[in-house]
Amino acid sequence: MAETWWSWDLQSPRTMVPGTVPVVPPDSVGPEQVLLETRLAGICGSDIPRWSGVQPIRPGESRQGCPLHELVGVVRASGSERLPVGQRVLAMSTTHDGLRQQQVLPAAQVVPLPDDLPDEVAVVAQPTGTVFSALRDVGDLRGRTALVIGLGSTGLLAAHVLSTLGATVTGVDPLDRSALAADFGVAELVTAPSRHLVGIGSTFDLVFEAVGHGTETFEDACHLVAVDGQVVAFGVPDHDDYPFPMRTFFRRGAVLRTGTTQHWTRFLTRGVEHVHQHADVLGRVVTHVFGLDEVPEAYRTAADQRVGRVKVLIRP
Repeated sequence: MAETWWSWDLQSPRTMVPGTVPVVPPDSVGPEQVLLETRLAGICGSDIPRWSGVQPIRPGESRQGCPLHELVGVVRASGSERLPVGQRVLAMSTTHDGLRQQQVLPAAQVVPLPDDLPDEVAVVAQPTGTVFSALRDVGDLRGRTALVIGLGSTGLLAAHVLSTLGATVTGVDPLDRSALAADFGVAELVTAPSRHLVGIGSTFDLVFEAVGHGTETFEDACHLVAVDGQVVAFGVPDHDDYPFPMRTFFRRGAVLRTGTTQHWTRFLTRGVEHVHQHADVLGRVVTHVFGLDEVPEAYRTAADQRVGRVKVLIRP
């Protein structure tokens, strides 16, 4: 039996190197844990600030297998009756160090996958689940207008979810997303920065900010919300302090919703259900698949803001 498994590690900003991690004996897997063997991994936009050094690795955080959290794999040992050995699953690494051959995860962060859902489509159920989590308290969206700021992979998935929930969706992005927008439920596509919509006085019942990592699009979202509307700040922030147009927001009686996913089993399951139902469309968000020996190029591609690059995957 091998003494180590492969990993890919963040040696320094923008530098991924091959590494190894110790083998975990199957009999060491505890109650409500699983030993997961990685079959496919997705790079999220929130991984890029760690990779680039914009968001430094904090003391105590692992550089091994970092930064990555979206996983499809197979259960190799299990302390959960819900997840038998051999089950193909969707998983979330909340420690963001998932780019490794095998790893132990809490069973609550792992859900079964249908046999007929390919890995390359199944992996987008993880970000789709986080969208459902972010929208869990927004109420009935039928007949409402919604704006999605940022039509990267998660923004497109959010547009699709909002559309299926009955909202009329506008999408805004500086990059031309016309090849995918309509199929993902975007009724009106605006190829421009979100500040353009602020300038012409547009407002929407719900604004879903899917960019993060900066303050401008969040500030725009607060200016674009209608009276009695809601802003969902979904994009991950890199800083504690953001400018907030308090007077505008106050006078509109708007609601700001934030936060990361807490109930992983519930929302990963919801993501799988949605992606399974709409697999033919949602699978189109994947534009690049790299092999294990191409990990550095995979991250460079995921960080490249250009038309034609949406979701990047790594297949061992």
